Amino acid sequence: MLKKLSLAALIAMGSMSVASATPLTEAIKGVDLSGMLRIRFYNEDPEDGQKTDKWRTNGIFIFKVPAGEHIKFVYRASVQTYAKGLRDNGALIHVGALNKNDPIDVGHMNNLLFMAYSNNGLNAMVGKIPVKSPITSADPVTPGHGAGAIVSYNVGNGLTIAGGYVDALKHADPFDYYNYAGDLITTSLYLGALVYNSDMVDAQAWYFHMPNLIKHEYVLSAKVKALKEYGVTIEANYASSKLDDNEKFNYNGTTVDLSNADDTKKYYDITVKYNQDAFQGLIGYANSSDDAGVVTTSNDSPLGGVLPTQQITNMANERDMDAWYAMLGYDVTSALNVSARYAHFDASEDDGDADEYVAQADYKYNKKLSFQAYYSVLDADEEDGDNNELRLQALYKF
Repeated sequence: MLKKLSLAALIAMGSMSVASATPLTEAIKGVDLSGMLRIRFYNEDPEDGQKTDKWRTNGIFIFKVPAGEHIKFVYRASVQTYAKGLRDNGALIHVGALNKNDPIDVGHMNNLLFMAYSNNGLNAMVGKIPVKSPITSADPVTPGHGAGAIVSYNVGNGLTIAGGYVDALKHADPFDYYNYAGDLITTSLYLGALVYNSDMVDAQAWYFHMPNLIKHEYVLSAKVKALKEYGVTIEANYASSKLDDNEKFNYNGTTVDLSNADDTKKYYDITVKYNQDAFQGLIGYANSSDDAGVVTTSNDSPLGGVLPTQQITNMANERDMDAWYAMLGYDVTSALNVSARYAHFDASEDDGDADEYVAQADYKYNKKLSFQAYYSVLDADEEDGDNNELRLQALYKF
């Protein structure tokens, strides 16, 4: 039938399509745009090895398009360039292929599109959605996301209930959670949550199930604000997870044997924070049990992300490890903050112990633009584990 259409008819059909389109000036009315632009420079100086320079640039763009009184369509896209090279090493390296060894132009990292509904305490996301939970990546560039639906309802008196499921969770690797970016779990994620907020305490209880991978996981979190008028808050997290005891689980192209995964993995932390006048500080302790298993899908998950350090930021999935950590900050001016950060890691393995020291400065140029610089020294017992890291950052949020 299409072959029989005349050129004039095709032009006429195209004209009608264009004529019925919405003018750009009308289409953008009511559209909310938010996101960030970020440039980072790293210099890595390992104990044994060559100095390495890295440049990481990111752009995140989130468009919220109103489609009705209570409905919006949300489109989220992010792009990344990650250029890594060895400073003045004299080597010639072939580039061009997109892989982990050559991530010069990674391109689009995420492409989310979902419908958001909100009315009288009921909120829902349906489509390719972000998954904001204690065990999924909260990194703005590599957030945990997948296809599915999450629904929450504000019952009242500070209580909210939520539930949902997600297929194909991206940016998740529970077995190598330090290298999770780009990885995909093809099983489904089922979740339920209770969230309570009041003047005295904020609390959350989560349940997770991933068929053929995680039989069940429970996460409890609390923030006690009873001493907030004195500048003191207390935060704590607890997780308990049990893997599914499959003989073989095909994960990300590899076979993982979970037949002996009978142990229950546990993790907890407690942090005391202080913020009064120009001073900020925190002190805390975290413990990951001596059991094989996982409690989080990435080291950028909120669960375990309590460490104030920069090279080691999460230890929730480690086996038999303790961490003691502290931070002291001071507002030099209303725009400039400086801080000293420290963490000690005590592992059961002889070469697993480490200390990290960080000096950091944060500067707010204006409400949207900020700059950050830190220098981190990682002193590890592991052979060739020491590393000094310098990072400079410019961040613009809109």
